[in-house]
Amino acid sequence: MYHTFLTEHLSVCIPFGHSLCSYDKLTFHDLNGYNCLLRDQLGFWTDLCKRKIPASKFLIQTDESEFLELVKSSTLFCFSTNYASYPDEILNDRKRIPIVDDCANVEYWVVWKKGNTYRF
Repeated sequence: MYHTFLTEHLSVCIPFGHSLCSYDKLTFHDLNGYNCLLRDQLGFWTDLCKRKIPASKFLIQTDESEFLELVKSSTLFCFSTNYASYPDEILNDRKRIPIVDDCANVEYWVVWKKGNTYRF
């Protein structure tokens, strides 16, 4: 048996004033070639971004506080999901735009042996 546990959606956070801010949704094709900030050790999201926007360069940060400072003070794009939590002031100057490619929307499932009972 299985049950959808949660669904995670990837978005790009773009500084207001950038030409892409006029869009309400984007694809990886739209983002290819733009340089981005990226947190290290984000699992498959890091690999997905590198694979889907190969013409882009990534400034990969291992330290969270340094990453947040760069997001706050730079014009480089960054990524977020509906489960990422940033301090309120970090994304104030950015528009969060959903990426609509199927691979940017992930379902996590709970799987259990038939006959066992679980409550959600």
